[in-house]
Amino acid sequence: MQIPQLSQFKQVLHDAQVMDHAKIFRELLENEPITQKAVAEAVGWHPSKLNRFLKGVTDLSASEFFRLLDSMPLDFQRCYWSRKLLLVDLGNVDVAALAVTLPPSVQLRIMRAIANSGGLLNENADENADRELVSSSL
Repeated sequence: MQIPQLSQFKQVLHDAQVMDHAKIFRELLENEPITQKAVAEAVGWHPSKLNRFLKGVTDLSASEFFRLLDSMPLDFQRCYWSRKLLLVDLGNVDVAALAVTLPPSVQLRIMRAIANSGGLLNENADENADRELVSSSL
């Protein structure tokens, strides 16, 4: 099996038709034993802000979305990223095998590319946060 270059992987993700991040989050949240109000309180938001996001009325900044996603249980986060990846046709590429071979900084860029494919990120957003995350994972 051939492992694609990061630029090829990012281009596939960018070109793919992916489900809206709010819709995925909303569908997963429906299966969680937690209320929208409790989730909103966990991230310090008014419940109406979360509700407007989940209904697609407003969007969140990248940092807001990742803070929201980080507030959820790890299984929820894994399911979210799995749903994002399932919607991308990567042919015969084993994404898990690809990811574990890459350094943390590249793994982070792939996650950002996935998020950006759904319109969540500005390419240059949160670069300092990236550096801190990568440094702390080394």
